[in-house]
Amino acid sequence: QIDPENEEKLIGVAKDTFDTKDIEKGEYSMLIEGLKNNANYKITALAFNEIGVGYSKDTIKVNTNLGIGAVKTSEIEESQVTASTAKIEGILSDKGEGEILDFGFELYINGKKDTTFRKSDGVDWGDTDSTFSYVITDLKQMTDYEVVAFAENSFGSFNQNGKKKFSTKDGRPVLKDTISAKADFDFVSMYAELASQGESELEEVGFCWTTERNSLRPNLEEDESIIGELTAENTFSGQINALETNVTYYARAYAKNAFGVVYSKDSIRISKKRD
Repeated sequence: QIDPENEEKLIGVAKDTFDTKDIEKGEYSMLIEGLKNNANYKITALAFNEIGVGYSKDTIKVNTNLGIGAVKTSEIEESQVTASTAKIEGILSDKGEGEILDFGFELYINGKKDTTFRKSDGVDWGDTDSTFSYVITDLKQMTDYEVVAFAENSFGSFNQNGKKKFSTKDGRPVLKDTISAKADFDFVSMYAELASQGESELEEVGFCWTTERNSLRPNLEEDESIIGELTAENTFSGQINALETNVTYYARAYAKNAFGVVYSKDSIRISKKRD
C-alpha cells in the first residue's frame, strides 16, 4: 500500500498465510481494509517463502470511493407553507458507503444560517427510506426563508449546494371590498363582509371612524371603534352612536386575529341623518 499523499512511501503490507498445498500455483485474492476514502493507492502483489520475497512486475492504481452520499432538497410547494409553518422534504439520492448517522435541514434567513433541525429534533423518514421531512414551526409571517437538506454517514456530512426558497404567508383575515352604511337620526348602521378569518382563530370584527381622512386612518390605535356581530354567512354589522350633527366622518371595517389587523380597502363617508 502506498501513502496517497506521498507515493514513494510504503505505508503497509496486507498479507495472509496460505497452505502451499492449496496454492502452489494460480491466483489469490485479499480484501484490504482500513483505507482512506477518496484516496489514490498503488498496490503491488507479492509472495514470499523461507527463501525470500517475490514481487509482481506490475503495480495497479486504485482510487477509493468518496464514501459520502448525495442528498437533494425538494421544491417547497406553496400549499405546504402557512404564515408560521412550512413542511420541507429531503431526498437521499445516494446513501454512500457508510451507515446513515443523521439527517435534517438547515434554515437560513437573509443568507445566514439560523437553525439546524436534526433527527433528534423530530426530522423523520418519509414514505420511503430515501425521503425525510420536517414541519418547521414558529416562523415569522411574510418572511423569506431558504432551506437546504443534509445527511451524514460514517464518512462525513454532505448536502446540496443550492438552497430552496419559500416565503411565509400573511396569515391575517381577509375582508371583502363591500362596506356600506345606513344613516338614522341618532346613529349610523354599518355593514361589511368577511372573506376569510386567516390562519388563526378570529378575535374580533368591527368598525372604526374619525373626522380625519388619509391612507392610514381611521385605525384602532388612534380612533373610535366598535366591535361588530358576525353572522354565519360571514357578514357583520355595528351601530355607531354619539355622532355629532352636521359633521362628516370616515369609517372603515376591520378584522383581527393573532397575526394582526386588516382594514377595508377604502373608508366611506358617514354622518347622522338630518332633520
